[in-house]
Amino acid sequence: MLARGQSGFDRRVAIENGARVALPAIVVSPRCVRDVALAVSIATEHGWPVSIKGGGHGAAGFCLVEGGVTIDMHRLDRIAISPTGDSVMVEAGVRWLDAYAALAAFDEALALIGGACADVGVAGFLLGGGYSFLSRKFGLGCDHVRAMKMVLADGSAVVASQDSNPDLFWACRGGGGGNFGVVTEFELATVRPDHAELAFVECVFSDGAIAPMLERYHAWAASLSTDIAAYGRWFAAGATGSGQRVQLTCVGDCPPEEIVARLEPLLTLGGVIVDVQRSTMHRFADTLGERTKLGGKPALVRSGFVQFGAAWPRMGEVLAKSMASAPNSDAIIIWTHAGGRIASIRPDESAFVHRSADYLLEMKAPWQTGDQQIAVKKWVDALFDGLGSYISGAYVNYADPELKDWEQDYYGKNANRLRSIKKDRDPFNVFNFAQSIDGFNL
Repeated sequence: MLARGQSGFDRRVAIENGARVALPAIVVSPRCVRDVALAVSIATEHGWPVSIKGGGHGAAGFCLVEGGVTIDMHRLDRIAISPTGDSVMVEAGVRWLDAYAALAAFDEALALIGGACADVGVAGFLLGGGYSFLSRKFGLGCDHVRAMKMVLADGSAVVASQDSNPDLFWACRGGGGGNFGVVTEFELATVRPDHAELAFVECVFSDGAIAPMLERYHAWAASLSTDIAAYGRWFAAGATGSGQRVQLTCVGDCPPEEIVARLEPLLTLGGVIVDVQRSTMHRFADTLGERTKLGGKPALVRSGFVQFGAAWPRMGEVLAKSMASAPNSDAIIIWTHAGGRIASIRPDESAFVHRSADYLLEMKAPWQTGDQQIAVKKWVDALFDGLGSYISGAYVNYADPELKDWEQDYYGKNANRLRSIKKDRDPFNVFNFAQSIDGFNL
């Protein structure tokens, strides 16, 4: 346990987005479920607000609570693989790189549906849904949770699965972290891709090649099998010492040559392949995630789902106009290629409702000065106003404090059911933060 001012406190409250910093009075780092239950019970008894910190990558910083008790899960870091390798137990303080490495040491042909950024914590990722490079083929991370252990508001420890506490099992697969209790452990199903090493092919489109690529991108992406996902990152001018740049990262459960061949229609528009490799997820994630990390810099992060990819050419014009006036060279737009297996699961089978989206769009805009912060806010607001009906909703794992109707944006038609479960399981609203589910708003 650490209090403000003690050595080590600042490290334990450090988070990815430096714009969202609250300072708890106490940070508790439990080593076991009993420690978690004790922390929750003592905080509840004294009326202290509680928050839960996993990897600290939540964009809004809701893992910290001003003047309260933050339960920092980093010491709960055990990983255990079943004898057959069909499942992996990970405690809530584990980060994806460690989980990938442990499974690879057991059998490199197996994979987990986890994050592309290596030091993202498993807990927040899974509780909010969880997009993986393999999600088009196998589904979201939350679709592979078999069971979870958690501590509830009354200090009791329970198991949530299809057969035990199914309401919590449903809610904690897409309902976001910190709403219903402290999840301490996950049992995750593994998958076995067709290829032990995945294909990773990256190509770049600069300046004049961007517009024609965007014109054709969706039709091209829609023609891909679910073995392949094509992610985009749009860098503002000056980010690499040059003009604007769009980098497509194509990941496939196939040979790299297949992706290169499929890219040909886009490459003829001016794209250049800059990297071709075979790699396991854990080796690739160790490098890729570093490219879009904030690293403690303050930033505004916003997201939206593209439900109808056919609008991509018109949406691309809005994005191009916006990136031409980016407030600084660190501004970046990222899109995740969805569909496939994700869309084949009904939106009411778990709390994650945005199953039909073709893409998830994310924007990150850091700043360094107060004047830049104002410019960033104006730029982001103008961008999302311009996108208008092209996007809808928002991703709870990219929580945005600026959202007015955030429950509807995050949870859509599942919001009422989540509120009912919240009221039943946390009737005194122990797990409460600025965008926690409101069990009294039924």
